[in-house]
Amino acid sequence: MLETNDKQYAQTIMRELGETEHNVQGQLYRSIEVLGLEVVQAVLAETRETEANGGLLRKDGERRTLGGVFFALLKTHTTREQYKRIFWPAPRKPAPAASDAPPPQPVAPPPSDQAQQIAGVILEKLKISAKKQVTVAREVERAGIAAALAALRATQKVEQQGGRMDAEGTRIKPLELWRTALDVASKAEA
Repeated sequence: MLETNDKQYAQTIMRELGETEHNVQGQLYRSIEVLGLEVVQAVLAETRETEANGGLLRKDGERRTLGGVFFALLKTHTTREQYKRIFWPAPRKPAPAASDAPPPQPVAPPPSDQAQQIAGVILEKLKISAKKQVTVAREVERAGIAAALAALRATQKVEQQGGRMDAEGTRIKPLELWRTALDVASKAEA
């Protein structure tokens, strides 16, 4: 853990380097913790000298910022392990234990075969992709087979008359018409 004086010195270095990012502050703190204040001071002096002599270039040919020069030079003063500790620290908060994890959500059982068959008929009659079969089958189970078939008959009748339009003048899809009719039919049965 850094002493108060070390933290103040790290903040002074941050200002001199023109660095304001929180992650850079953490890297600087860890540099002092891992390498010691003397090494960090020596790298800062080397940074000033390098900058006075024209600085360093990045791989793309652009000139590094003062902070970029400092951290590039700092890397040359670290072992592989020190580098990891400074630039790739371990997460502070451990992952939650298995007992702390939220319980898994129950998975709904698949719809019954009968509901699947009715859903298949509904989708076929309304010329809707079979990809919706499980969803429609669940709706059939929820509302009941009689309500689902009554809703199908009502939807087919509306479709034979040219369908329905919404407020913007867009044709309402058959599956949405069926769902609306299903709500009406299931309430009528209740």
